[in-house]
This record gives sequence, C-alpha cells and structure tokens, in this order.
Amino acid sequence: MNASKMDLSQMKSLSQEFGMKKYPEIENLFHVVKENQPKNIQIRIVTTCKTFVESYLTQLIGQEVLLSNDSKIDVHINYGDDNYSVCSKYGDIGVDVDGLVSYLSSTEKDKKIAISQSTQVFKNITLSVMQLENYREIDDVSWIGNLMQDDILVLCIDPYHVLYQDELRWIESCILPIFSEKRFYIVVNSVQNVSSTEWGQIVNHITLKLGKEINILPYFTEEISDQRRVKY
Repeated sequence: MNASKMDLSQMKSLSQEFGMKKYPEIENLFHVVKENQPKNIQIRIVTTCKTFVESYLTQLIGQEVLLSNDSKIDVHINYGDDNYSVCSKYGDIGVDVDGLVSYLSSTEKDKKIAISQSTQVFKNITLSVMQLENYREIDDVSWIGNLMQDDILVLCIDPYHVLYQDELRWIESCILPIFSEKRFYIVVNSVQNVSSTEWGQIVNHITLKLGKEINILPYFTEEISDQRRVKY
C-alpha cells in the first residue's frame, strides 16, 4: 500500500493487523506524509463585534469600512488576483473597492463578500470572517459541521462582556469538543480601551471560565504607542 495515500485510520488498522499495541512509527509516518504535502490552511474568525470587522477590513482593503448596526457578514478571503465580489440577489458581482465599501455600508441584512489578494500572507491560507448578532442564529449541528472543515478557529470577543452565557455555552458545546488548545485562539477586541491591569484580569477570567490554557491575544482597533502595546 502506498503510504502517501493512507489516512490515519488505515494506518491504525495496519498496526493492529501486525499485533502492535502502539503504532508510533506508523503514526509518525502519517504526520511526515501530511507535513510534506502542500496544504491550504483554513482559518475561521467568528465574532459579534462589529468594530473588529470594520477595523480588520479597513486595514485589509486600505479604505475605511463602516457597517450598518444590524448587519451580518460573511467574508471569504484567499490568495489570488486583487479583486472583490459581492453576493446580491442577482448572484455574485465583481466590484471595485468603492463598490465594496458602498455594499458594506448598505442596509442589506446578510452580506456575503469574497476578497482575493496577492498579499503573500494569504498564499497558503483561506480565511473566513463571520460577524453574527448572536451564536444561536445557527444551530449546534450546523455549527459543528462547518467548524469541522477548519484547521484553526479564532473567536473575537468584547472586552466588557467576556464569555457571557450564550458565548460560553457555544464554546463549550461547539468549539471545545473539536478544537484543541493549539487550534483555538481567543482575541479580545478594542484592548486600547482597557488598562494593562484590566487586561490581566480578562485573561485570568477567560482561563478560569474555560479551565484551559487557551491562547488569548489583544486586538487594537486604534493605534497605540509601542511602549503601551508591550504591556499587554
């Protein structure tokens, strides 16, 4: 059997056939094969923070983005020629940057856009950004089905409502059963509005609530000095 075409379950079966109680060599081979195959990393960012999405997209396209208060947005970003498209009732339509900004600020309730950029950082990455009003908009079964396709999940949360009830329930029921600590990140939005002392309290609160050492990162929606930035 060609090792490069074997998945982990087949390798486990093979190890059992040989009467091995452990299969480190075969498992290592599986990981070596996977690491040597070109792989596009799928990253998903999920948030209810409108200011995070506005800030991120503004930095990404180089023009100020403002979203309507009640909008939901699904952004797909990958590597390629620099272009933008929006999903309308007539289907996907290619637009320029001004058209994209206009669409994002419109009263359209559910916005779907695709951004293709030649920036090298996206060369092996497909990024999805989802902004929701609340996590119950999608049922748990659908959430899990979608999240199973992702290699890394980033959850962006509000610094003043850290892991409220619905957020915590969603993490416990949909995220933690799928993502290890190495594949799950929590980003705290608008950290320039909290002191370094409050930042420490936020990190401790998240760690205690989840009972896990999750990677917790600050995100600044406004410019701050490097001297202050290193305090977080």
